[in-house]
Amino acid sequence: MSDLFISHVEEDRGIALEIARGVESAGFTTWYYERDCDGGASYLVQTRQAVVDSQAVLLIVSRNSIGSAQVSREVVRAHESNKPIVPLLHEISDVEYKRRQPEWEEAIGAATSLEIPKGQVGTILPRVLRGLKKMAIEPNGSPTITPKAVTETVTPTPSAAPASLKPETISPPVESKRLSPRIVICAILGALGLIGCLGNLIKTASPTGDLALFYQGFPLVQPINLAVNAFNLLTNALLLVGAWMCFQVNPAGFKIVRGVALVILASIAVWIIAVLLTTTTAAAWATVPTANKSALIMNIFLFALLGAVPTGLILFLFRKGR
Repeated sequence: MSDLFISHVEEDRGIALEIARGVESAGFTTWYYERDCDGGASYLVQTRQAVVDSQAVLLIVSRNSIGSAQVSREVVRAHESNKPIVPLLHEISDVEYKRRQPEWEEAIGAATSLEIPKGQVGTILPRVLRGLKKMAIEPNGSPTITPKAVTETVTPTPSAAPASLKPETISPPVESKRLSPRIVICAILGALGLIGCLGNLIKTASPTGDLALFYQGFPLVQPINLAVNAFNLLTNALLLVGAWMCFQVNPAGFKIVRGVALVILASIAVWIIAVLLTTTTAAAWATVPTANKSALIMNIFLFALLGAVPTGLILFLFRKGR
């Protein structure tokens, strides 16, 4: 059990660490994900219990955190557990975060926000400690137990399991719905990529017409196309897996999507280089009219663009956040 729960996103972990060290030097104990979450066990259950066991929540509000499904979950849990929330603003105004996260404003209520000066986290620590003292939150204190919590703990009924054992999937979390636009875009583009790669794989394996004649003149291009399309068939399937994990609010899903998008972009770059080299160095290249050479090179870059643009969009949408 810790006195204070520090809610933040990965991008703000440096600030979270400084705040933790500051309040710990005043005698408080803290809980934050990077240091205190145990391996293997569900991080959802662990963070939920850490919020419930704390006396208060220090919430680092930034442009990164207001889009985080997990931080929203922690804010809701603190509100439902009647835990005071101390908002600490990092490069975002009070007006902006309340406009973009009305649910947080509702949960935090009239609590005073403190702005963290850039590069000067330590300057707000005295104000944080004074605020905790005014709320009667002392080091090594016992968390406030609400009548509801007593009812659940002391006199449980067969149909009401302890809070720490209740499954997180009883009702769909609000934060999953908030993330749905980028998750849906990723899923749609991944599905289209999957279909496109499958179609190209079939055409390359059994070419007809002009494509068959092209492969006869440039035989090395066919195995390159087969290999790249088969590889991207797999990566687009992984994009769909990552999108599903994101919908389940699993942080690993966001990392998978970012990693797969980077791999797809790299494979497109390798494909361009390989096809250009094998085409321009083939004996048949000398027999191709100049105008057709330009058209061929243009088509290579056009196909690359068709794959790079949607993949780049996915990478942009998932560039931050859990």
